[in-house]
Amino acid sequence: MVFVEVPAGWFWMGWDAGVASERPRHRVWLDGFAIATHPVTNAQYAEFLAPMTFAAPRIPVVANATAQPYPSVNVSESIKTLLVDQITHSVQWTQTVRLLIGQGVTRFIELGPGNVLTRMVQQIHAKAA
Repeated sequence: MVFVEVPAGWFWMGWDAGVASERPRHRVWLDGFAIATHPVTNAQYAEFLAPMTFAAPRIPVVANATAQPYPSVNVSESIKTLLVDQITHSVQWTQTVRLLIGQGVTRFIELGPGNVLTRMVQQIHAKAA
């Protein structure tokens, strides 16, 4: 069995607009821990997603595998396909950030410990300017 180490740090929990048990949004400290990984094939993940139904997102969501907004047609099946692709394809991070900047997004917020993604966004933004 393979384990992944999750470092200790401050994390955001809750959601101000969520159900009562999720409010208010607040920071919590989590001690480091290890979690077992379980390899999953595309077919297994697709089978897991098969009985689920997905609605169109209420806000725009960009797919990691395509760097494009989730489709607005055949929504449930499209989302399932994109979720399966997400675990087997490279994340299109640079293209996603460029798309968002091109659509006028000026503020990116990184949740969790560290600032790796924040620095990457700054580098991508600097190259786009």
